[in-house]
Amino acid sequence: MNARQRTVALVAGFATCVLLGWTGCGGVTVATVSDASTGLPGLDSSSDVVPGLDGAGDGASTDGSPVTDASPNGSAAAEAGLDGFCGSAGMELDGGCGDPQTDPHNCGGCGHDCLGGACEAGACVLLPSGVLATGQYAPSAIAVDTLNVYWLNAGTPVGPGGKVPPTYVGGQVLQCAIAGCGNSPTVLASALHGGLDGPGVPSVLTVDATSVYWADGTSVRSCEKGGCGCAPKTIATANGATAVAVSTTDVYFTMYSWGQVASCPIAGCTGVPTVLAASLVGPAGITLNTSDVYWTAESTVWGCALGGCNGAPTRLWEGQPNSTQANTIGIAVDANNLYWTNAQPFNLGSVFQCAKANCAGTLVMLASARTEPRGIAVDGTNVYWVEGAGVMKCAIGGCGNAPTVFAPSGSPAIALDSTHVYFTEPGATSTDGRIAMVAK
Repeated sequence: MNARQRTVALVAGFATCVLLGWTGCGGVTVATVSDASTGLPGLDSSSDVVPGLDGAGDGASTDGSPVTDASPNGSAAAEAGLDGFCGSAGMELDGGCGDPQTDPHNCGGCGHDCLGGACEAGACVLLPSGVLATGQYAPSAIAVDTLNVYWLNAGTPVGPGGKVPPTYVGGQVLQCAIAGCGNSPTVLASALHGGLDGPGVPSVLTVDATSVYWADGTSVRSCEKGGCGCAPKTIATANGATAVAVSTTDVYFTMYSWGQVASCPIAGCTGVPTVLAASLVGPAGITLNTSDVYWTAESTVWGCALGGCNGAPTRLWEGQPNSTQANTIGIAVDANNLYWTNAQPFNLGSVFQCAKANCAGTLVMLASARTEPRGIAVDGTNVYWVEGAGVMKCAIGGCGNAPTVFAPSGSPAIALDSTHVYFTEPGATSTDGRIAMVAK
């Protein structure tokens, strides 16, 4: 069996620890990193998000042969025998041939390439206008810089599902030029493992000038924009790692299940990560500016100086616990304001704005009666978010609770540049997620 055909069985992770109350899930621990980052210039300012799990150390493959942790950073790629091979979206899945119903490079059968088109029901069609990539496996987070769009595929669900969020195998981090990539995105990191949608938690993918960063439920990881040979760098081992934000020197992350917010140098922790806040209830989304870091946690919004706040962050806003305001998720910041989503279902969700300097005294409800608003981003004029109804737009300061339906979506992830909005779409099937863009 070749490297492309091997898939690691995944049986444990962050969401299970949260929901079942298992012990031994732990908080932050130490990770050693030695590899360097190089790549293209860019900057991401979005705050979208999805949690995940690490498949390291499961010790078995689907064919019964042993799988050992052979890479220096304990990557899942090494376990799956995929070091040095990143392939195309879905290549590790479905026998190394993708889904013939949706894979644009194996449409209707292995090797039948749509040559830049899309694959629908096993037949090649033209790539829809505004779509950069099709045939993606549960795309769940997105970021953009001046040249490229980056996203995280959760992969294929392997259980348990139902009330317990599913776990996934075969996740990837991908890249496509903003100008288009012929429906052939570059896979930067592969053989990742994760959970797509934990207990109301988003997960972030973000970028700086050289690298892409994400949280996968047990670790905070990064990969150079030029690729990392399917062996992403482990910046910190942190159980419950949910979302990340990056300054010029450090990576900040939330840990949903352990109620902590922590940071590590971009090069990786050589000791225990710095805990900025603890004893929080469900810290989820995170964002920052040049001086402070902000995060959501259940029905609250918090802030802390980038250098730390002696374990005593500032509570900037508090909604009513056990109410429609008790699921704060996505968060974004600009020069003056904070913006966040309350991801309640059944038209109980909402989107808020307040001034950083006086949140309680300047609170504005931008939209109410929404269904699961999650990822949120802002430019100098408008606030954008994704919810069940699609991509929404509202003017900063308010839109009379009548946001514009900007584009259909239904996925949790959104990112902006100066001219376009980028978002993930679920597609018609679990193997036909799409990466789309629309002019502002």
